[in-house]
Amino acid sequence: AEPAQRDGHESFCLILGDTHFGDVVEKEYWSDEEGEYVTHEVYNPEIAADSVARLGEKALYFRDLMSSVATFDDVYLVILGDIGTGKEIYERQHVDTRGTLRDQIEWGVTALFQLIRTLAEEFETVQVRGVPGNHGTDKPSAAIGVNTDLITYSWVDDRLRDSGFENVDLRYSETHEHLNTTIRGWRCHVRHGHDEMEHVDETA
Repeated sequence: AEPAQRDGHESFCLILGDTHFGDVVEKEYWSDEEGEYVTHEVYNPEIAADSVARLGEKALYFRDLMSSVATFDDVYLVILGDIGTGKEIYERQHVDTRGTLRDQIEWGVTALFQLIRTLAEEFETVQVRGVPGNHGTDKPSAAIGVNTDLITYSWVDDRLRDSGFENVDLRYSETHEHLNTTIRGWRCHVRHGHDEMEHVDETA
């Protein structure tokens, strides 16, 4: 059931997807100091974790910025999957990744737990809704239940319970690639979307 909400108040909504913990993206640029082209990592697990943390900081900044026109009694965090980047999703993926599947799950769990904790300390309730993505499988043909996103959601839920956060409600789809939920009376359909557009391939 939808949480109790007061008339005249609003729900703050955040959408997070495709953190791809494990991805490493490099960019080559010319360095006058070195006198040659050098390679710099523009995305890696550390940058991914920092980006998730900054999402929480930005959420609180915008909530405070809007406080003169809106009062929020809850926050919805909608997670669209692909928390980890997986393995064997496309040919030679190992060249672009760092860490085992377990590493990717642990990085994602730590980042999401910290984000949810930040929100739980500032909002009356935190409603987390998650769906699995296509990079959560260890093989493209794997069954929907064999998905590292689902493991991540489960571990985050366990950590929240162990930490005593009673104002967090985490729900995720275990058997489908979509989730239907209600936000302040509005019916919402959540999905990763990798199978919805022909121009989106497995590495998009």
